[in-house]
Amino acid sequence: MSTKGELYKAVAGAHTKAREEVFQAAMRRTGALGGVGSSTRQLTIAEWQTKIHEWAKSKGWYDPPKTFPEVIAMVHSELSEALEEWRRQHAPDEVYEKDGKPEGVPIEMADVVIRVLDWADLEEMMRIKHDYNTTRSRRHGGKRV
Repeated sequence: MSTKGELYKAVAGAHTKAREEVFQAAMRRTGALGGVGSSTRQLTIAEWQTKIHEWAKSKGWYDPPKTFPEVIAMVHSELSEALEEWRRQHAPDEVYEKDGKPEGVPIEMADVVIRVLDWADLEEMMRIKHDYNTTRSRRHGGKRV
């Protein structure tokens, strides 16, 4: 019988193979890794993850492979960029363009999600974490926020 820790390690270790399988399935359905408009249906989290990861690899972001501290630093940098947008008086829901590039708090928050999707098997980890959270008591921990 496996412990939860062993199960989590097995799932995390298997995500590379699963990512490749999802990628191949997405390629068959959408026909390409092109822009978001290349498919007429919504992508699943796993499909987005594969699309983002394959794009990052194709652009050389894994030469050499990322380390865990680098992943955390890049996620943190995107959160800091979101905060800086707000500090420059942009509304939290404002999206604008500068030199043809989308900018704003929501864009930086999308970058956070993109960075996390590129690294973690988020769909499976969300399922595991949500399953655990459903066992917790109301406002567990007694904290204010």
